[in-house]
Amino acid sequence: LAVGFVGSLHIWKLFGYQDEDRNNDGTIKRRFVSTLTSCILGAVLVVVLAEPASTSAEAPSHLSFTVPELLGISVSIEACRACAQTVLLTAICFLGPVVQHLLD
Repeated sequence: LAVGFVGSLHIWKLFGYQDEDRNNDGTIKRRFVSTLTSCILGAVLVVVLAEPASTSAEAPSHLSFTVPELLGISVSIEACRACAQTVLLTAICFLGPVVQHLLD
């Protein structure tokens, strides 16, 4: 999947497009299309290649996942707590330069 992503960024050169400047509108659009295609392909591969969980009584229930859970999309208290901690840590990291700027 990673090789496909990098290849999708460079395949445009085979079609005659040149990356003169990475900030060029055309270059940004082509990279966006390549990234979107790779993400969709990755999600499709996860869904297609995932084996269905056993529904028998002896199979543990924690081994069965829904499609959003396979793709890493879940809303739980742990996920909300992890997001809040990440935002708080980022705010704390940027607090130093802000205070330093205010003191100057």
